[in-house]
Amino acid sequence: MRARTGRHKSVTHRLERFEVAEGGPLAYPNALRLVRDAAAPLAAETVPLAKAVGRVTAGAALSRDASPNADLAAMDGFAVRAADLCGAAGGDVCRMAVVGAAAAGDPRTEPRAPADRGTAVRVATGALMPPGYDTVLPLESVSDAGNTIVIAAPTATPVSAGANVRRAGEDHRPGDVVLEAGRRVEPEHVLLLANVGCAELTVTRRPRAAVLATGSEVVADLSASLRPGQVRNSNARYLVSALARAGCDAYAAGIVPDHPEAVRGALERALGSNPPVDLILTVGGVSRGAADFVPAALAALGARYLFRGVALRPGKPVLCTRLPSWPGLLFGLPGNPMAVLATFRTLVVPCLRTLLGLPLEPGGQAVLGATVQGRPPLTRLVLAHGVQSTCGDREHVVPVPGQRASQVGALGSADRWLLVPPDCAELPAGARVATLPL
Repeated sequence: MRARTGRHKSVTHRLERFEVAEGGPLAYPNALRLVRDAAAPLAAETVPLAKAVGRVTAGAALSRDASPNADLAAMDGFAVRAADLCGAAGGDVCRMAVVGAAAAGDPRTEPRAPADRGTAVRVATGALMPPGYDTVLPLESVSDAGNTIVIAAPTATPVSAGANVRRAGEDHRPGDVVLEAGRRVEPEHVLLLANVGCAELTVTRRPRAAVLATGSEVVADLSASLRPGQVRNSNARYLVSALARAGCDAYAAGIVPDHPEAVRGALERALGSNPPVDLILTVGGVSRGAADFVPAALAALGARYLFRGVALRPGKPVLCTRLPSWPGLLFGLPGNPMAVLATFRTLVVPCLRTLLGLPLEPGGQAVLGATVQGRPPLTRLVLAHGVQSTCGDREHVVPVPGQRASQVGALGSADRWLLVPPDCAELPAGARVATLPL
């Protein structure tokens, strides 16, 4: 991992300034800025193209060859000289002798002598253009008599020089940038990169993360019958899968009971992971209750906060720290499921994008189809789904019912988050609202 010396001190100074200015939980934009300042793109590595999908380019991918690497026929037909078609264009019948043939991939293109006036060469799609011929007539535009083709004026389509020919280098030339740095590689990019000879790709190393669930009430076995008050370990399972989808290698570091020494020991084991992790995500135990032991364990380990509490609803107790002799970041997420989703989406995902060398995700906008209540001075996150618009091309969104921090039923129909500004007590139907994909 790339060293991040020199960042910690500046982040601490900014944090102090924000806390004095805000006088309470850190405003969400400030928390987001701190996270992105504290993270840095990881080191680059080279992988075979076959394993590059989902990875992020660490440098520009360049074309090794010209594409195409020679003048080629763009369709089945006949290679001719455009100058020989003047008679047909003027209304005369044009006859040409077929003096050779060229197939795709055959270097022995005939004829090898320069083109004679009034002759044609039968060509297949992708065949090398014979020397001296500059245009391809489609099969359907001529009458084919074997050794002769006839181009009749009534059926002739006007053809200009170079028609139906793929010129060498018209797609890419050697050394052209075919995929910029900071792009996530998609399957269609494999087609592009393979076409220009990129057998390997330089990509950013995948971040590694440990997910630690806390709480004596959390049960690992999803099929177990629960006693009253117990909950299944759904939060950690969600985070491991969401981290993987975001381009991170993640593992579940277990469930820790509500005991200060147990929490501290679990954190120490995560910090000593081999290979080392870049992120640690804890779930639950981060508020200020009697059984919230994560802050005390972090203090015992010498943690320094980027922030403790962000003006978000749900997710206000979320925290982020550094730990001595470890260059990564630890996020302490609240235990309620919706708070886990909200803080992961708004703080952890931007951190991952920075580690991978991706830009900050652009936000969207939509038109509210129903009134939404705000929660000043907090930024409120509301689950919603898109609806068919009857007003032109404006996308409408409607909040999903049942949105307590402990309820997950809304996830069945939601497809995005709405971000209600902290200074807004209410957004009426018809107002524009910022959105993030779920």
